[in-house]
Amino acid sequence: MPAVSLPSAIAGAIARHALAERPNEACGVIVGSAPAADGGTARRYVACRNAAASPSRYLVHPDDLLAVLADLDRAGGELWGVVHSHPLTPAVPSAADIAEATWPSAVHVLVSPADAGGPPVIRAWRIAGGQAFELALTVEAAGDAPGANAGGACRDTPDGGAGAEARARLRGAP
Repeated sequence: MPAVSLPSAIAGAIARHALAERPNEACGVIVGSAPAADGGTARRYVACRNAAASPSRYLVHPDDLLAVLADLDRAGGELWGVVHSHPLTPAVPSAADIAEATWPSAVHVLVSPADAGGPPVIRAWRIAGGQAFELALTVEAAGDAPGANAGGACRDTPDGGAGAEARARLRGAP
């Protein structure tokens, strides 16, 4: 089984976001040094709004996604992972998750918030070609964490002239 790792600060930010958004699914993205499929490392988590506002579906708010992609164009970095929670079910991709996955080079991180007082469960998946493959996930020690955004949902930010590249990525173009 291929492996990926998350700094503990990022794993903690993901878990806190999932717990805060219950009963709805939480969602966000992980910014990395390069795509995970190319050996990149996770650098920070950006919590986003769930435009679906649903306990069983998620849709990263388009304004939030555009803001993240514009920031990547300006400051560098790559989309490393796509995150969402399953507040009512295990951290396993649903049929809808698999059918609607649009970032085949990204790690799909799923979190199931704590039940009966236990810790949230975080699992990593590769979703491509209509199939999901679990990745071995390691959470790095706190001293190894380059950073995380635990500050809640993305803010609406203007495109800032990020240009065609961000808009093309938003549409799913290579």
